[in-house]
Amino acid sequence: MDEVYSEIRSQLELLLKKRGNFDPVADDQSIFLSGLLDSISTLTLLFFLEDHYGFRLAHGDLSIGDVDSLNALTQAVRSRLSISKS
Repeated sequence: MDEVYSEIRSQLELLLKKRGNFDPVADDQSIFLSGLLDSISTLTLLFFLEDHYGFRLAHGDLSIGDVDSLNALTQAVRSRLSISKS
C-alpha cells in the first residue's frame, strides 16, 4: 500500500495496542462505532493526522462514517491533502 495508508495503519495499531488490543484490524473494519477506539483515542488519532499531514479539521468537516475504518481514514486524509494542494 501507499505511504498515507501505512502511516495511518501504524498509528492506529499503536493506539489499539495501548488499549490492550493486539488483534489485526481489517481495512474496512469499524474502529469507532465498534468501540475499538474510545473518544480519547479517536481524538488522539485525529490530532495526529492533523499534525502529521499539516491540515486542520473544523467542526463538521467529517462525519463518523468518514473515519470509521482504515480505508475511510485513508480516503479522508487523501482528500484533505488534495484540497490543500489546490
